[in-house]
Amino acid sequence: MIYKISQRNKTVNCEVELPMSKSISNRLIILYNLYKHKYIIDQIADSNDSIRLNNLIKSQEKKLDVEDSGASLRFLISYFSIQVGRTVILDGNERIRKRPILELVNALLDIGADIKFLKRYGYAPVQIIGKKLIGNEITIDLSKTSQYVSSLIMIAPKLENGLSISLRNNHFSKSYILMTLKLMTKFGLKYKWDSDKIIIKKQKIVPYDIVVEKDWSASSFWMLICSLAIDSEILLKKLTYSELQGDSIVFRIAEHFGVKMIKKGNDILMKKIKNFNELNSLDIKDFPDIFLPISILIEEHNLKTKVYGIETQKFKESDRVLSFQIGYKNIKQKKIISTFYDHRVAMSFAALAINNDFVLIENPDVVKKSYVNFWKDLKKADFKIMKLTHQDFLSQN
Repeated sequence: MIYKISQRNKTVNCEVELPMSKSISNRLIILYNLYKHKYIIDQIADSNDSIRLNNLIKSQEKKLDVEDSGASLRFLISYFSIQVGRTVILDGNERIRKRPILELVNALLDIGADIKFLKRYGYAPVQIIGKKLIGNEITIDLSKTSQYVSSLIMIAPKLENGLSISLRNNHFSKSYILMTLKLMTKFGLKYKWDSDKIIIKKQKIVPYDIVVEKDWSASSFWMLICSLAIDSEILLKKLTYSELQGDSIVFRIAEHFGVKMIKKGNDILMKKIKNFNELNSLDIKDFPDIFLPISILIEEHNLKTKVYGIETQKFKESDRVLSFQIGYKNIKQKKIISTFYDHRVAMSFAALAINNDFVLIENPDVVKKSYVNFWKDLKKADFKIMKLTHQDFLSQN
């Protein structure tokens, strides 16, 4: 399936309600099941990622398919490592089989876990035989993803000796580690983070029902649309500034990309501003998920902003630096944008319909990974969406 997307009047005036944060939801699913708390499922994000994770963790099957979810794979590796007597095989699609897990598995092996790579060393599929882990000191490399540490942090309070986690190359995505720790402190966690070491002792964790926040990473696509439009006002309903989500940086940097963000009670209003002072540089190492919207804004506005901290982009759902380069080339040639099965590629390039006659997005359903209603919300902003098959496209060209 292909979506042909256009936006003729180049202005936007709409209200949208962003999805719940899948990053928060995924952590709560793990925590509530680890610490045996009954929770209200209506509070969890309706993203494919979160629904799948919730189903997998409740499944009694031996073989579990995470499909395209790197977070689910990494969180479940630690989770099932301490499910005594349970044997599972975790696998996913071809992209998942290329996403790194070696450092996480090695850290768990160091404290006695029983995990085997079934095909390619360092990658899924893996077999896990759950056992009682005592815990101890481990070292982990963060140069690829912070999800390793979040995965370990969530099981640490259940280990007899807790965990002392030494961080190497600890310059990336600290905001997601802090998200995990801050969520757990709401449930009573006590921890120490000194320089490059996180220490968590065995302790009691008592989760309670909390309302999942709206997803700030999703706001970056609307910042992109607001900035590219000739004139725009977009009300993001029930979105409040977040101390949990690193991507709330959007609120602080939007003005440097032509968007004023104004608090309106429990909502946030985005307004296009004509004149703005661009940033000389922006380091996104702690909020990597806004890389694509920011890169597109820099290109479209011909800004000189230098973006740093992009080293982990090649380990995401796609190699996002390469996806950006290929996508931009195809936009200019009016070719189909391959999403590479990456939800953020689809949503970022769809916004460019406001600066082009049309944009062609392949595999549009990929947005369901994080933002189920994205295409419905896009229509509220006067974007027109036509469904095409590949045969339809070929016949028109």
